[in-house]
Amino acid sequence: NNTIPIAMKANATSIQPPNITSGVKVLSDKELNQIRTARPLMTMANAYISQGQYDMAIKQLVKALKKAPAFADAYFLRAKLYEAKGELEKSTSDYLKIFSELDRTNRTVFSTLVSVAMQYVNTGKYVEAAPILTALIRIPAADEQSVYLFPQDDMLFAT
Repeated sequence: NNTIPIAMKANATSIQPPNITSGVKVLSDKELNQIRTARPLMTMANAYISQGQYDMAIKQLVKALKKAPAFADAYFLRAKLYEAKGELEKSTSDYLKIFSELDRTNRTVFSTLVSVAMQYVNTGKYVEAAPILTALIRIPAADEQSVYLFPQDDMLFAT
């Protein structure tokens, strides 16, 4: 997995998505069993969310992730909760975990990370943007599809 640093320009920046056929981590039987065991905690987290108790939901998700470290859905839900609470660094960390280690094909996570990175760049927080951009941008294989981000209108186009 080669990564390259980028220089931000006023015009479009080319961002390479993961190889769709090999971008999802294949889970072992052990990991699948861990996720099955952790699902009730996810259900409890959703119940807390419906009651507006985000901190309690996060506690359940922390427990779920201790039982099942490859549980991408738990990371995603926790990231959304952190985002709702305004804890951008924590939400970004969970999104990066999903994208970098578990599911590089998740377009929602990809788009969210692009948006967060652009927020950092637009506010001059380049150090904070760097690890996100490094995770998102890499040298593409010849058979991979390119995605272009147009910052002026936040649209992604596949070519």
